[in-house]
Order: sequence, then structure tokens, then C-alpha cells
Amino acid sequence: MIEMKAMRSATVLLGIVLLAIACGTEKSVGPSQSDPTADYPSAVGSEWIYERYDSSSGTTDTLAVRLTSFLQINDGLARAELQYLNSACIVSRYLYFRGDTVSLHVGASTRSQVFQSYVFPLEPGNAWQVYFPHDSARVVARDMATVPAGTFRKVYVIRRMYTFFDSIYFDTIWFVPGVGIVQRHVIDDQYSQGIQGSFWRLLSYRIPE
Repeated sequence: MIEMKAMRSATVLLGIVLLAIACGTEKSVGPSQSDPTADYPSAVGSEWIYERYDSSSGTTDTLAVRLTSFLQINDGLARAELQYLNSACIVSRYLYFRGDTVSLHVGASTRSQVFQSYVFPLEPGNAWQVYFPHDSARVVARDMATVPAGTFRKVYVIRRMYTFFDSIYFDTIWFVPGVGIVQRHVIDDQYSQGIQGSFWRLLSYRIPE
């Protein structure tokens, strides 16, 4: 898949699935509704099922993403574990909730590489740095989207772009408050190998009350 190729070629990238652990007091619910990050689903038991197409191999697989734990580390910091499951493997990533920001990390430490980040409230034109020096994300539009899981009318389109050695990476996410990612396009433009991509569509989801 394209994200794994990007990780092999850069060892640092916005891939899609991987690992870790942590500390704190476990809770079964996410941030309170007064929290600016409350639009990001964080209830334990949440699950998203995606269809994922890899343009380099011409193959399509199914990816399940499950939120398995939520830990309140202190008053200003919480961590949730996401497990990514397909027919080949199960790997983990970690969401950190801090202030107005939700960031997806490769490991359990806040110092580990960031693969995605969101700064709330999401509004068209808002932009922020993600992780690397030439690495930024921007809310480029508010739109609607139709995927197998349904039609969503309040969709924020977030585009991340960064350069690394001989590559330019684009990661475009269609995010619905209270639901999560409903669509995703990852483009890896490697000057020496050409353009490759991965495309996700939400098939179904479950967000516990």
C-alpha cells in the first residue's frame, strides 16, 4: 500500500497504521462537550470501516479502525488508542487531546512522530504546522460528501502537504464533526518513481453514546 511505501522511502511519514503504550487513569468517555476537541469522536468502542484502494498495486482492501481505550493523563492531556486492522495485521496509533488540538502519533509518547493533526474549531482558511519543518495542514473548504456510509452535509476538507527529500506528500481528509474521517486521499509524488496514491471511503461506522 502507498503509505507503507512512503514510510519505507522516508521512515518518517504520514502512513496509516502502527504502535505503542502509555499511562494514566482509564476512562470510557472522551473530552467533555465544553472541550474544543469534542468534535473528534473519542468514545471507547467507536469503530470505522473503510474501503481502501492502492493505486500502485491496483488492489482494494477493507480496513477497520477501532478506538479501544481513553486515558485521562492529567487535566490538560488525554490519550486514546486506535487499532487498525486488515487481513494482514493489527497495529496501533495514539490520539492525543491537548487544548484545541488532536494529534495522531505513531507511538504512545507525545514526542513520537505525528501523522495527522487537527486544530479546533475547524474553519475554512485555518492552518497549522503538523510535524516537520515544511509540513502544514489547512482547512481548504466546508463541503458535503457522499460515501457508502451515507451523505454528510457538514464536512471539513483538510489538506496536509509536506516535502521530504525527493518527494511531495499530500494527505486530504474529509472530516465530519462527531463522526470522524469519511474520506481520505493520500498522494505520494516521488520524482524518481512517479505518483502513487491511496484512497479511503467510509463503509460504516459506530459511535457509542
